[in-house]
Amino acid sequence: MDIENVLRRFEELLSQGRVDEAGQYLEEAAAVSERGGDGLAEASCRNELTGFWRVCGQREKSYASAKRALALLSENGLAGSIDYATALLNYATAKSAFGESAEALPLYRRVEECYRELLPASDYRRASLYNNMAQALLRDGNTKEAAEYFEKSLRLLAEMTDVDSERATCNTNIAFCLLAEGRFDERRSRLKWRKRAFASCLAIPIMTARSPAAGGWNICAAGTKRLPRPTASWQTILRGVLGAI
Repeated sequence: MDIENVLRRFEELLSQGRVDEAGQYLEEAAAVSERGGDGLAEASCRNELTGFWRVCGQREKSYASAKRALALLSENGLAGSIDYATALLNYATAKSAFGESAEALPLYRRVEECYRELLPASDYRRASLYNNMAQALLRDGNTKEAAEYFEKSLRLLAEMTDVDSERATCNTNIAFCLLAEGRFDERRSRLKWRKRAFASCLAIPIMTARSPAAGGWNICAAGTKRLPRPTASWQTILRGVLGAI
């Protein structure tokens, strides 16, 4: 099976708004791969389906796809590889999206170990992972550790180019964590240098809901796709933050 063509067709169907047809198409491709004994092709399909069913709100189907993808990769000697970490990341993102952050966090930490070993600090995926972990910690009510992971993401982003939206979003989420902890005043001097980044949030694109396969950048929520401007409510909050710095 030419998995590249299969995934390309899947994306085409999604882009045309033919969501049900896209899901059925990829499920059928996965079944054909399974019958043909092509474990890696099936793993690729199942990995995409993990995100697809997550976005569709089908928790059990999303989890089943993730588990199947991970099992297939392990059977093919790819446990501990980047491909395995990606499937694990998608499983963790699904867990987080369905409100099971406590179960998602250990999965994210396994991905973190793999990324630390296999990817350079300059790889965007590492910064994105820390953002996803911070979002899960926020959902779990752990604003202190969430802020620490947003900081980790921000330190990596500082060395990258063309990531102004992500930096500004990270800064805003850190401020949210501080406000939630009632620690805004004690950290005010540290936040002064971020004022320009907060101000830029009122003009640059903010990321919010994304493709099925990954989590993403946004203000205290999960998912990614660029929107033209932040919502009015967040503009109000940001102006309040700017005025307080």
